[in-house]
Amino acid sequence: MMLGTTTLMAAACGADPAPPFRRGSGAGPGGNADPATGAGGNTTGSTPTGSGYDPQTPTNKGPGLNPAGFAAVAPIMQARCSECHHPGTWLDLESGADAATAAKMISAIEGGTMPPAPRAAPSADELAKIKAWSSGQVPAVSPADIDPPSVAVTQLLDAGTLATYRAALPKVAWTRLSKILLSPSTLFWDKATIPPAYQDTVGDGSSLPFGARLNSTGKSLIVPEGQKLFSDDGKTWAFPFGHTAGADASDDIFIVNFLSLPAEGGVLLPIAYRIDTDSVSGLPVKRWNWSFPTGTIVGEIIMIHDGTSLVASEIRTRERFLAGWATDAFRPFPTASTLAAAIKQKRATWHDAPSLTALVGALETRARSPRSISTHRRSRTW
Repeated sequence: MMLGTTTLMAAACGADPAPPFRRGSGAGPGGNADPATGAGGNTTGSTPTGSGYDPQTPTNKGPGLNPAGFAAVAPIMQARCSECHHPGTWLDLESGADAATAAKMISAIEGGTMPPAPRAAPSADELAKIKAWSSGQVPAVSPADIDPPSVAVTQLLDAGTLATYRAALPKVAWTRLSKILLSPSTLFWDKATIPPAYQDTVGDGSSLPFGARLNSTGKSLIVPEGQKLFSDDGKTWAFPFGHTAGADASDDIFIVNFLSLPAEGGVLLPIAYRIDTDSVSGLPVKRWNWSFPTGTIVGEIIMIHDGTSLVASEIRTRERFLAGWATDAFRPFPTASTLAAAIKQKRATWHDAPSLTALVGALETRARSPRSISTHRRSRTW
């Protein structure tokens, strides 16, 4: 149903650029927590209960505090805050803040609730600059190193396929992610270039092979419960996940993955690994353990072919921090009501089209249902 809605969404809103994608909950920590209390943002990735969250009525709308001094803290906001608080979200901190918001920011940082773990907290020097700006001073600007490297990597995709995928990339309001998607150092691939595989750790390398095993093989090695993860043809299983809302059975869904590595001195940092050996019941076991450098971002873009072109419906990312990984999802519309509002805005005669009338009605009904409230609290903007 979600995929069908996304397709209708693209058709309903026409060819005009969609609003900035909205950040959604994922498996890792994150959050649009209340900047004063941090409620709802430390671990669950959900929007705070009772925060008055509404993407169509954002906060931080008062007069900008000390605009001249904000230039010094803008890089800090970009590095520490704008992943969640960028244009299109309920609290945009990229271009400034009013006095009340600035006070809440400082309180949240000092209280340790923002940024939510595992993201790194601002340093003492950064906090000092934020306080200086909030008190009317104009601290010295020291740009943060947040831009992706410009080192060109050798792409796995052929030039034509990569150009097709790049042409379908959406506009993203989170500046850093937008730059990553356009950077020559970002590596892209799809399931044709790197087929999904899993690590088979038991074997001697000869009669009992080990290493990477394609997801379409080894079904008999999985416990009976695990066999249920496979499709009937044994080819569409994406280890270690099951089936995904009908996407496995669809021939118009394309998954494009990307990897962005940090750099030092103009050189991309490597992905380190080690090999551990052991034995289980007399059988040799060999395991590969991977370690990604802090600042690595791995992502996937879910695209739908609408009959003539590819349309991005969601971007999912995982970023490596010193304390662990944080997972995000970015979508074009944060809630059912915002999608309904966008359809009405872009299609003045929406009520004359039965399909759009039915879609708007279903979206607005969902927005009013108790079940949708919990879902919407887990949505955020890109």
